[in-house]
Amino acid sequence: MDSQEQLDSLEPLCRRRTSVIETPPTLEEFMKAGNDFFRASPFFLRLTKDEDPSDTNWVLGIIFLRWLARNHAFLDASVGSTVAAAPSPTDTLACIEAAFQDEIPGTAFDPELLEFTVRYFCMAAPYFSDFFSLFPQDAMPSPDAMWDKQEEVYAIIDSRLRSWRNGEPLVRAVLPMTDQQGDAEPATPLDADVWISTLATLSDAAVTHEGCCAYADHFYTPLTKPASVEVVLAVMKEFLRNPPHDASVMCAAENFLSDIPFSRYVKAYSILAPDLLDASSDAALNLFNYPGCELTPRQVRQFIKKLRRCNPERDVVGELAQLAIAWNSEDDETFSIVIEAAQKQG
Repeated sequence: MDSQEQLDSLEPLCRRRTSVIETPPTLEEFMKAGNDFFRASPFFLRLTKDEDPSDTNWVLGIIFLRWLARNHAFLDASVGSTVAAAPSPTDTLACIEAAFQDEIPGTAFDPELLEFTVRYFCMAAPYFSDFFSLFPQDAMPSPDAMWDKQEEVYAIIDSRLRSWRNGEPLVRAVLPMTDQQGDAEPATPLDADVWISTLATLSDAAVTHEGCCAYADHFYTPLTKPASVEVVLAVMKEFLRNPPHDASVMCAAENFLSDIPFSRYVKAYSILAPDLLDASSDAALNLFNYPGCELTPRQVRQFIKKLRRCNPERDVVGELAQLAIAWNSEDDETFSIVIEAAQKQG
């Protein structure tokens, strides 16, 4: 090729470059190109394991892939079931690499869940801020610590998917910041369903000192909205655990309940009262005595009225009165009103 031919071959390239400089892509075009790139290959960069053994970012991708597998997102069901059943991050990675090598094409996934992956996992990465909000005091948790949080992560992703399907934007969570003394600011607020499912997971795991601490800490995790009756019920049901959690741990639950508005607290207790009476007379009496607040006689009577309205086929007030007498609580102002109300009803 002579010099003129070389110049001729460069002309189209120069023209393209000049055009790009003169007319840069719009933000919409740029975002579309990014979406198309991630849609074609959503895990190419995220999944690759670095040579640096201290780099654990690849585990985040593995956990998200397992969530996809659990939700039947893989079009090849045999690959999905293998990924979902893998017992560790490295085993999961081996399954993925055996099926796809280094790159998982977007065509391997259900179209709807692929689109969710592009929006939530790839673009702006809300997934990563959600994930690290579970580790407010740990800048880079170990792979084992990440793996142990799977169920909590799945609950968050499930909530995000529901929001996305309802047309809500996928906004990044605000990560907790740590001050110079090492104290973490409050964790990212959780939706009620995520908060409740996380509570159940942590409650099951509260069998070690670390597990009990994580369980107790959860009661101080904020909600995106004021605690609903469903949230209050979930907390009250923790007092029905068999075997029960240690009383020192349940102080955190009592502190949580002490901040619940009286009307909401009464409604939740009235719904749960039969279960409390059947399973734990201790809890039935203790929770009737609204934690952290001395009820006025008027509030006690409102409480009694709500109990009867919610339980027309069972004399829960009479049963509470009998328990109060058995516990020698007749001199307690709150329970003396309960006993009096039961006697009048009888």
